[in-house]
Amino acid sequence: MLNGSSQKHLIKLHLCELEQRATPAVFTVNSLADTGDIAVGNGVAMDGWGHTTLRAAIEEANFVAPGGPPIPQHTIVFHQELPLLGNEILLTSSLPTITCTLTIIGIGPEVIRISGANQFEIFKIGTDGFATLRNLGITNGKTTAVNASGGVYISPSSEAILENCLISNCISVN
Repeated sequence: MLNGSSQKHLIKLHLCELEQRATPAVFTVNSLADTGDIAVGNGVAMDGWGHTTLRAAIEEANFVAPGGPPIPQHTIVFHQELPLLGNEILLTSSLPTITCTLTIIGIGPEVIRISGANQFEIFKIGTDGFATLRNLGITNGKTTAVNASGGVYISPSSEAILENCLISNCISVN
């Protein structure tokens, strides 16, 4: 009742569809394996064994649905108990090129190392990508490609910030 009136007022509500939106994600690496995401684009970075690997997390962070909105900044963090499993992620191929805005936070450059096994480039920041790499050990990266680096390659028109990272024994032979 309004002002003592016994009349009821009905208000008709309408729902409007909003534009498509993407939200930032945080992926927690809990495996030293180098396996890929089994379902890229579903918002969950998980390999076939139910673990989140660095490779799976980068694949998921990079995903953009066709016609979808730009990717917001994502974050990949290493689980604090990861050192209980060992001290190295041994790559079986180069990691996916980072094509989004991404922060990767390790535990410490001497605690967990990402190794290119003296065969593979480790990080490549693609055109218009932006990466912050923090507390990472990057070692034994190698490439023979032109415009590449064994450890961290930053493409023209891309940017990277490296904080408390140790890059060792990485070479580019071209």
